[in-house]
Amino acid sequence: MLSDSTTPAILIVEPNLDLQKPYAFLDTKNFKITKVSDIATANDELQKQDFSLVFLSCSFSNKKILNFLESLKLASKNQIIPLILIVDLNQPYSIVPGLNWDQKIAVLSSQSSAEELMTILHHLL
Repeated sequence: MLSDSTTPAILIVEPNLDLQKPYAFLDTKNFKITKVSDIATANDELQKQDFSLVFLSCSFSNKKILNFLESLKLASKNQIIPLILIVDLNQPYSIVPGLNWDQKIAVLSSQSSAEELMTILHHLL
């Protein structure tokens, strides 16, 4: 069992309470979990404590996600904080903003139509 000083701290940034359910099992593990539903609070939490891992929902606007990524970069002074982007696959498609990819990344679900694929291709190309 991990001691309090080595207990990994995880930040979950998810605005949709229903989509926080998949993370519920983490509460039963030996992690210090902080759940927030908006980017401003997430940025504040990054300044208050050190996190071992961050889950970030892609349901925020691109601008808000990029703002958070900048805060995460600044908070990663001593070590890089791993980031897991969460995409709601119930949506036909999601755009995942990426600094290094000039916002040229997208995720399609298996339920995506040809029209949705063309919309994504138009956005990416």
